[in-house]
Amino acid sequence: MVSGLRNQVRPAIGKLILIFLIVFVIRAVFAVSRVASWDEADFALGLVTYDIFHMQPHFPGYPVLIALGRMLNVLVDHEVYALSLVSALAGGVTTAAAYAWMTRFLSGMNLTARMKRWGPWLLVLLLTVHPVFALSQIQPMSDALGLCFVVLLFGCTWRSLESGRTQRERWGLYVLACVLAGLLVGVRISYFPVGFLLLMPWWMSFARQRTWWKGICAAGIGLLTLIASIALWLLPTAQTEGGLQPYLALGASFTEGHFQEWGGTAATSGSLAERALHWLIEQGWWAGGFGTYPDAFASYGLHGWSVAAVGIWTALLIGFVIFAVVWKGHNRHAHSSARHATTAQDAGLADLNETNRMMPFSPSVDGESDVMAGGAHGNETHAGSDAVPFWLRASYVALAVVPYGLWSFFGQNAAKWRHNLPLYVWLMVGVIVIGFTVYRRWVRSPADRGRGGMLKGLFAAYVIVLLMHTAVHYVDISNDQPVHRLVEQVQQLEATEGPLVLYTWEEKRVFDVYAPEITVVRLLQFERWTQSAAAYRPAVKQMLLTNKVLEGFNRQQVPSLQPYVTRIASWRGNAFLDPVYHDIELYALDIERYWRDQNWN
Repeated sequence: MVSGLRNQVRPAIGKLILIFLIVFVIRAVFAVSRVASWDEADFALGLVTYDIFHMQPHFPGYPVLIALGRMLNVLVDHEVYALSLVSALAGGVTTAAAYAWMTRFLSGMNLTARMKRWGPWLLVLLLTVHPVFALSQIQPMSDALGLCFVVLLFGCTWRSLESGRTQRERWGLYVLACVLAGLLVGVRISYFPVGFLLLMPWWMSFARQRTWWKGICAAGIGLLTLIASIALWLLPTAQTEGGLQPYLALGASFTEGHFQEWGGTAATSGSLAERALHWLIEQGWWAGGFGTYPDAFASYGLHGWSVAAVGIWTALLIGFVIFAVVWKGHNRHAHSSARHATTAQDAGLADLNETNRMMPFSPSVDGESDVMAGGAHGNETHAGSDAVPFWLRASYVALAVVPYGLWSFFGQNAAKWRHNLPLYVWLMVGVIVIGFTVYRRWVRSPADRGRGGMLKGLFAAYVIVLLMHTAVHYVDISNDQPVHRLVEQVQQLEATEGPLVLYTWEEKRVFDVYAPEITVVRLLQFERWTQSAAAYRPAVKQMLLTNKVLEGFNRQQVPSLQPYVTRIASWRGNAFLDPVYHDIELYALDIERYWRDQNWN
């Protein structure tokens, strides 16, 4: 028995190691070595001097990411590349963990053995080629490491639901899930709604207790484990800022700024209807479905083929649905004859299996349903001891998706696709499960293989579209971004024209990394600008502004600066790599003329 178990475990571990190595090598080859945004600069500066008060990095400090980054930085001696390698390692672990989790998730579902065998590999393929995962796993950010902990939490909580588990195993998985959730908050605090999944193993433990106080004890143990896991990183991090009280005060200030000023939340974004439309179409269909935006490649004229590829695939999908529905009467005579030849008992069993076929989350009827539905596949499936009831499976999916979906919509920046990574994992799972369900429903006999071939071709075309987008994104991210060109332009202007001051917004952080000698002021408020301009006016020969500053002034009903500015240069990059700062314009302000016209002394 022990040798048989070892023979089963060794191939599984070998597959996970292989998946990890392939994904890690791919990501490491394309790992980013330059910062191009405020958050990336925060993390890179945090490896040099850890100071949350000066946003190196920002609250809560991301101690797990910084610790791993410093370990790798000893080997590579490059802060940005070290953080990108952390993301690459996390990408390998995420994909391998997703394979293991998907294997368990499909177990007991009303699918053929072949589908259950290939489903995890299809998820690995999608997670590898999809641009949202491919990009996040090569950038010096916390997103990839956070998603790694999320997928591990998915797998841990799911295994605790399986019916074949002993009570001791459930307790162990419950405690492990609480540890993962506590560390997850230290890796990426915005993923905290995923912690609602902890209710699932707690409920399983509670439901199996004969007395209510044992269920309360289970909840207490889980809560204490969660608090201890959070304290493991929170207390040392708080000490870097002088103690827990100043650390939490810093967090309160940061949270207020996130929700009231610059966070891009629902509280500051205007119409909820417009936000919902953008969230569903831009972040759901385009980013989540295809890993791009309609105008992502507009700067060099490639947006046409991207939009065309997505449009053609969508048309093929619609065409396939219409074709399959119209062709539903094909081979009807043969099926009718088979029905007349069955006994009443066989007919009842066929009706039961037809119902199961319509519900992919229902357990398989021992062998028969898969034989009947999968005549063209020749595979037989049995519900194993690890099967999970439909209601429990549905509750698990709801707890994993709904809380985080609401948080992403109301509490996150709707302009940035990276905030939706946990939802995109479920989107890929949904693509696979729905595809398998449709295949089983519409491909019932060898005569229906034409529709099966069309469905397979549709999936292959989808993967090709994802791969093309990822390839273009990888090329773009290896080249200079608009913010890099802005830094070079300003450095040249100061070298040739003399001292200057640049007013900008988030681009300032990149200057802190690559051009700290340049005087850069970060602001959006006109009143603050007038005070700063009055102070710098005698000492500088040029006063520069970016388009984000001017746009901020235009929304404040203040005297327009447009008649007094001249555009020096403009750069447009890939809108998917940076949805906010892919379009940068640099302006020079005639400050003396503006001062005279405003009658300021």
